[in-house]
Amino acid sequence: ELLGDINALQEQLSQKSQELDNLKRTYSSAHQTLQSNLIQLQNHLTLTGGDISESRGHAEVVARDSTTRFKDINQALSR
Repeated sequence: ELLGDINALQEQLSQKSQELDNLKRTYSSAHQTLQSNLIQLQNHLTLTGGDISESRGHAEVVARDSTTRFKDINQALSR
């Protein structure tokens, strides 16, 4: 009976070792995927931030030009 218990425990140990190895591989793969996705998100955020800054600059130019043109039109109408 003791020998049967030992064999059963050895089998359980072997299964648990396999499960642990599988978990390690899965974790490593998931970690790499998450790290890659995080880098992609950081790159997209950087690009988006640049696009926002560029758009803000264009909007400021348009606002200045519009203000100047409206002033010119108002002055022309006032004459």
